Amino acid sequence: MAKESALIESIVNNLKSGSHSQNDVGLIVRWQIDALKVVIARQPSFGMQAENKEYGSAIEPLVRNVLRKIKGMPEGTRRALLVFSAYSGQQLPRPENLDFDLIARYERAVLSALEALQKGSATIKNNKIGDYHTLDRTKHFCAATGFELIVGLEAGEPTNGDPFRFITNSLFEIVVPEEVREWRRLYKERPDLRSQCEKVLTNWRSDPAHKQLHSEGLRRGFAEMIAQKSASSM
Repeated sequence: MAKESALIESIVNNLKSGSHSQNDVGLIVRWQIDALKVVIARQPSFGMQAENKEYGSAIEPLVRNVLRKIKGMPEGTRRALLVFSAYSGQQLPRPENLDFDLIARYERAVLSALEALQKGSATIKNNKIGDYHTLDRTKHFCAATGFELIVGLEAGEPTNGDPFRFITNSLFEIVVPEEVREWRRLYKERPDLRSQCEKVLTNWRSDPAHKQLHSEGLRRGFAEMIAQKSASSM
């Protein structure tokens, strides 16, 4: 918690708002972080490229070997394996009462799942999924939240540098601290969400009319949050 509090304080100090006090800025930052944590909890994170490649490289041959072993088993051995697996956790019926349609469906499901797992392992091994890849939605949401804080609190024009990237990186460190610690262990540096920041800025700048409406909506929304807090504390 001490680390998170320090990061939140640093974010607040980098949001130099001309319209709101530091206390109000801190209130909005904490609200946005709470909302971001909820979003992150509901969305998949796609890990780091180095780990994806490592585990994909290890799992793919293992699954391939399991598939080969199952398909190459003697018929009786495969049938015994499938029967005891299909009825795992249940009372095994007498041989004459076995549901062979159930066992056949189970076999198809197992082989299909293993083949899909092998393909998935090959995908994360051979493709640049994770790190700065656009499939890492955690980083994208952090960049979007950092952008909204700057625009909504009227803390300047966002650019792909500080304070936008500093705030975005700090948000990432707050919502996925374990991932950041592993990143530091592997790469000996703090993650930099530069490409996610650039993507958010590019989308924002591509439509001036939407840019204006979005900015106004954020400013109005944050002002209403602050007003509600002030009213409830009276």
